[in-house]
Amino acid sequence: MEKSTQQVASHLPLQQFVAGAVGELEGLHYSRRTLDRYRAVWRHFVEFCDDRSQVDEYSEELAKQFCAAYQMREGECPNSWKRHIVFALKVLEDFARDGHIEAPSPTCRSSRSRRS
Repeated sequence: MEKSTQQVASHLPLQQFVAGAVGELEGLHYSRRTLDRYRAVWRHFVEFCDDRSQVDEYSEELAKQFCAAYQMREGECPNSWKRHIVFALKVLEDFARDGHIEAPSPTCRSSRSRRS
């Protein structure tokens, strides 16, 4: 069952794929602010793909091209906006691979809180 969800999710037109990812985050009760950040990055990603007349499906290659357009290099410590790009694209990658998005574990959340 999970495998078929994955196959369907990763082969949807990009707009539908992103809408599915947003729906997953809403179902996990992400905050409005967090949802808005993901939506903003994904809107730019979709526009980036549309502008380049790329295939209308998510792929890691498209995500890499998007990062390259923002001059992000592997291992780079990104600024705030670039960090959101990294997180948002990681979520799309997970959604494409798994067909769903898992909530971060409570231990991840609490360790982030302690670092702040």
